[in-house]
Amino acid sequence: MTGGARGIGLATSRALIARGASVAIVDLDAAAAERAAAHVHDARALGLAADVVANAGTTSRVATFRAISSESFERVLKCSPFDRERAPR
Repeated sequence: MTGGARGIGLATSRALIARGASVAIVDLDAAAAERAAAHVHDARALGLAADVVANAGTTSRVATFRAISSESFERVLKCSPFDRERAPR
């Protein structure tokens, strides 16, 4: 569950565990991911740190359009489902 250390991601992880699933809680903050996993379930939840760029057009860190680096913007474009050159066919 990306962004699973808090908010909607954490709530979704809890709901999945309640339904019998095992979850990997992924967040930029390793300690927060590990704490969330320990809180959700002692055996069926794993906390991991990762920098994930979402297809929704978000960057890995909060930034306004003017403040985003060209490298970060390029990463977003590379994973966009609207990128006709790189999108799976």
